[in-house]
Amino acid sequence: MSRRIREEAGLEAALDELTALYYRVVEEFKISGKIDREAEEAAVASYIRAWVSYGSLRQLQSRIHLLQVENDRIRAEHEQKESKIHQLQFENTRIQTENDHVQRLLEAVHNSATIRLRNRLVTLPLIGSLARKLARRMVNYQQLMQ
Repeated sequence: MSRRIREEAGLEAALDELTALYYRVVEEFKISGKIDREAEEAAVASYIRAWVSYGSLRQLQSRIHLLQVENDRIRAEHEQKESKIHQLQFENTRIQTENDHVQRLLEAVHNSATIRLRNRLVTLPLIGSLARKLARRMVNYQQLMQ
């Protein structure tokens, strides 16, 4: 629908028509070499009557209505998209806040005395290998229990 409106009421089409009309008038003037005032006045009057005529007026009103309907649809779509943007921005802020909180918790766990002790024990030759074997068995045991 909007494509049809743009084609019928488009600036390009009107500009093409006006340009073609201009060139026809220039050619007519070159051929005749004189201005016929009565013919010009009659042509202008006819043109104005055509634009003011009921059919043209109804056609223009119809075009205006179609453009208003299209404009209303686009505005409603724009408002929906604006609302969605605000929702997504709010959700993004919430997720970033949650991510920051999880990062702080993870950092606290890594800096805890328990993890630091575990990291040191794992590096010791005898205790480290026993700790790794014990950890693997615990994981296997937990998998069997599930």
